[in-house]
Amino acid sequence: MKRLIAISLLACMTVFFAGCADSSQPAAETKGQVSIESSADADESSEEESSKQEESSEEESSKEESSKVEESSEVESSEEESSKEESSEPESSVEERSAPESSAAPESSVEESSEQQQQTPELQTAMGSYGEDDLVFVYNNGQIRLLEKISDALAVLGNASKVESVASCLTIDSPDDKIYYYNGFKVQTLTDSEGEKIYQIEITSNNAATAKGITIGSSTADIENAYGLQNAVAHDEFGYTYSTGGSTALDFFINNGKVENIIYQYYPNS
Repeated sequence: MKRLIAISLLACMTVFFAGCADSSQPAAETKGQVSIESSADADESSEEESSKQEESSEEESSKEESSKVEESSEVESSEEESSKEESSEPESSVEERSAPESSAAPESSVEESSEQQQQTPELQTAMGSYGEDDLVFVYNNGQIRLLEKISDALAVLGNASKVESVASCLTIDSPDDKIYYYNGFKVQTLTDSEGEKIYQIEITSNNAATAKGITIGSSTADIENAYGLQNAVAHDEFGYTYSTGGSTALDFFINNGKVENIIYQYYPNS
């Protein structure tokens, strides 16, 4: 009986130990798998960290290079500025030495005064002027005036190419007026108690001109520049009249914008 019990116990122990051996093998295998997986994860994480470190190091190196480039550009610009300042300083010093210390006028005022000097003659020419002297007709370096005696004027004018008699401008009972013809102009006279006197000088061609150079064919702008539009007592597209008052005037007759006739005129009945 005891022997049977011992055999049965031995058999149970054998079965127990066999079961334990079988159960221990899967645990070992799972442990091996866990360790392999954890090592793989560790390898992956280490690779990621190394790649991140490499990227960060590359970024830092690029930043350092860009900062170096910026620093070099700043250094170059500062060098250029300093060279410009150095080059400008001698010029200013030379200018200061060359410029007189007394009566040194600013450049702006000098430019303004030069512009005014340039504009002033043009303005004066455009304004023009008119006075009693503009009623003088210049010929052969002599002067002929209205109401001058013809005997005195002929000493300057010389012999006329033709002399013509016309009805008097004074009264029907007065002696005839006379017209003396010359090259480019004609002179008309009247006779009163003092004798034969000039009362009209008419320029008929560009062989004669006024004392200011206006002749047949001159433009209206030429007239205004010489005598001034503001000085005309009357003007329109057909003519300009200049007078200082009284009975004398200088008339310009216009045709298509050009001077057609010029008459120095005395109006005896005005």
